[in-house]
Order: sequence, then C-alpha cells, then structure tokens
Amino acid sequence: MDKRPYIIALALFVLVVASWLLSGNHVQEYNEPSITAPDFFVEGLIAKTFDKKGQLSQRMTTEKLVHFPEDDSTEVTTPHFMLFDGDKPPWRVDAKTGWVSGDGELVLLQGGVTIDRPASKATAPVHIVAEDLRVQPKNNYLETDNKVNLTSLKNRVEATGMQAWFNKPIRIKLLADVRGRYEVE
Repeated sequence: MDKRPYIIALALFVLVVASWLLSGNHVQEYNEPSITAPDFFVEGLIAKTFDKKGQLSQRMTTEKLVHFPEDDSTEVTTPHFMLFDGDKPPWRVDAKTGWVSGDGELVLLQGGVTIDRPASKATAPVHIVAEDLRVQPKNNYLETDNKVNLTSLKNRVEATGMQAWFNKPIRIKLLADVRGRYEVE
C-alpha cells in the first residue's frame, strides 16, 4: 500500500490549518471599552445640600442617576429639586430628564420643566412651565431661550426666554415676546 497520498493529504491539511492560524481571522479582537459607557448608576437617589449654618438649602431626588467617567457628567431621570430659604415656602423644580456637568456648575433640565412655589402669608403662588432650563445651582440662577409660561393666581405671562435669580431679592427677567394678562380684584 502506497502511503504517499496520505502523507500529501496530511501535509496539505497541516498547510491549510497553519495558513488559517496565521491569517488571524479566527481570533476575536479585543475592543477597548467605550469611553462613553457609564461607570456606575444609582436608583432612588435622595441628595441634600446644607448651607454654612447647617440649614437644608437644596434637596434632589431622582429615579435614576447614571455617571459617565469620560467627562465626569451625570444624567438623571425625572429629577425633582426643592430649594429652601428659611421659613419661606420652598421652590420646587421638576423635569423629565437632566444632565449635570462634572464640576456641578451646570445642570440642564429637559422635558416639561415646571417650577412651583406655594403661597404663603406674604407671597402669592407661582407656577412656571418651560420645555428646558439651564441651571447654575451654586449661583441660584436659571435661564432658557425657549417659551416660558408664568402663572400666579389669575395672572398669566408668556414669553420667549427667561433669566431668573433665586438669591435675595428674587428676580425674573423675561427676554422677548412678552404677553401678559393681569386681573385686578
């Protein structure tokens, strides 16, 4: 029996396997993890900020917080903020989504943003609706370039663009296309 055909077949088989191994097509490539991938998340977060006197100044709750290490930013789902000022009624800010810069200097709120302050003996209730807001928490400042609606009792104001300072004294500046309806009792 002639063994040459078997040796040739075996040599061809070894050659094919060696070529396949050397081609590298079978090796699964390792990809670096995406730098936009989050490194942690928190569900049901409650965060509180206190002033220098130890008094509660801000409270934030959110259904979900997701942190991104690339720029140290954070995304939040259904954020809810309470801004406290002594014994005065707190301001409440709600949105569908939010984004917080890595240094905490900027917060972007999007999707049906509402700002509410209940009435007190000295102040009327305030209700503000905007599609989005840019907030500088450390400065108690917020703004939008888009439409905004303000309601207080029977008074209504619509505008395009708003700047608001929540430091003392509280100021709200409406930027363009301001239309209002005031009812005197």
